[in-house]
Amino acid sequence: MSSYTNIDEYMVTVEPSQRVVLQNLRDFIKKLVPEAEETISYQLPAFKHKSKLFAGFAAYKNHYSFFPMDGGVLDKFSVELTNFNYSKGALQFTPENPVPDELLERIIRFKLEKNDTIILAKKKK
Repeated sequence: MSSYTNIDEYMVTVEPSQRVVLQNLRDFIKKLVPEAEETISYQLPAFKHKSKLFAGFAAYKNHYSFFPMDGGVLDKFSVELTNFNYSKGALQFTPENPVPDELLERIIRFKLEKNDTIILAKKKK
């Protein structure tokens, strides 16, 4: 397994067709959360906001995965995710069956709000 230090290093290791899909996802996340910090977490491209992870992604042989970096997020959207394979921590999609931007935005915003709640609770202690 390679040890990446930034998202660009990861991106050059995937097939050009996969890179296009991942770059679109990367651009979408950066547009939605311009102040987000790009990072690598678990050897995967990821994003932080206020020092807390909120999104990640990866390319695999037969699908792509979006990671909300939290095992409790995707279950909140289970009705809308019936056309996708997903687990507690990963949402799988393909170019033929992409995650709608509106749904992806709501998942990301939900995770950001959850992170803000955690940050606020720690400040109150």
